[in-house]
Amino acid sequence: MTPWALALTTGLALAVLQQQLLLRHPPRLLGIEAADTSSGPGTLDLRFSRPMDQASVAAASRLTPTSEHQWLGDGNRQRLLLAPGVRVERPLQVAVGGRDQRGLALAPRTWLWDPRPRIVAVVSVANGEQLQLRDHDGRWRAMGPIWPSIPILEPLGDGSGWPW
Repeated sequence: MTPWALALTTGLALAVLQQQLLLRHPPRLLGIEAADTSSGPGTLDLRFSRPMDQASVAAASRLTPTSEHQWLGDGNRQRLLLAPGVRVERPLQVAVGGRDQRGLALAPRTWLWDPRPRIVAVVSVANGEQLQLRDHDGRWRAMGPIWPSIPILEPLGDGSGWPW
């Protein structure tokens, strides 16, 4: 066997071995984040390392306290969507489990998620106006410096925004 053929065969064998090892690894949750506000305030987007079986994710995942919800999505992206009209009184505990499309189990993970909306207001203070955020406990927290005046406020869906 020539050195080139030996090198190509060795490389091919290593690639096949690596592929077989990766196929035996269980799926992982790569990312979890609140979805855009257009999806509703109670929406989480989850990204997995491989395509998941949606029915098994829905069956193995839990919300505490129990709230009406549904799972949407396909492949390695799934979306947890709270039902319209669900009132969230406190943060939710989200336990995510399930199996990928080949039947390998996802290691269950748990997070705290607080989908309750927050109130942003322009508040008159000494020397001008200030943008403030109301926390869930009722306290107001400053979000920036004091401006002489804030005539327009444009809050953005990702939590940012700027007073104009």
